[in-house]
Amino acid sequence: MKLRLKVSLIAILMALMSNGLIAANFEQPYVAVQGFAEKEVKPDQLTWRLSVRNEAKTSIEVAKLHDKSVANVVKLLKKHGIDSKLIQTTHMQLSENKRYQNNQWIKEGFFASSQMAFELKDLDKYKTLWNALAEFPEVSMNGFNYSHSEEKKIRNELRAVALINAKQKATSMANVLGVKAGKPLAIEEVSSGGPVPVRGPQMMARAKLEDNSNLSPGTIEFQMTVNVTFALND
Repeated sequence: MKLRLKVSLIAILMALMSNGLIAANFEQPYVAVQGFAEKEVKPDQLTWRLSVRNEAKTSIEVAKLHDKSVANVVKLLKKHGIDSKLIQTTHMQLSENKRYQNNQWIKEGFFASSQMAFELKDLDKYKTLWNALAEFPEVSMNGFNYSHSEEKKIRNELRAVALINAKQKATSMANVLGVKAGKPLAIEEVSSGGPVPVRGPQMMARAKLEDNSNLSPGTIEFQMTVNVTFALND
């Protein structure tokens, strides 16, 4: 019987090693387990991603036009209560505007584009802000992500639950083998999965929302996974 228990313990440890749960060798018997926790919450924040694109005959003209468009979008966002610290502009580009026709590239002037992102903390403003952005024909919606204002707190709570889950697993496994799970020898946070981005086809901001269009955020899921190695005692 004892031989079978030893063989089983070796098999468990080999399996854990193959899954990358053991990161170091220890001088005493040990068991490595994985703890997991997850939680669904209703989001209270929304991060928007926009594209601003302008076209003109000359590079100077399009650069001035694009600067004005971006400034107008920023001005609009601030007007609707978006803090300037929550507005980000990236991936700015200025290049020739070409189209392929009859086996050759035809130059049609220049284009300038930028990617913008901002965080909306009041979801009740969603429809109003969308329709306000719809007034800008050079702006398109690229998608948005839901998030939660207490994300850090949620992750800390999940980490604690995942560690408890790992301890319970180690204790249960050790009890079956007639030994006890002791102090932790190694702890590793494998992942802390957050909200899944909400994406859809690109939609021009010109398409206004109907009066009966409502935002349905549903829920978002946070996950936490930890690897913990415990000492085994007689």
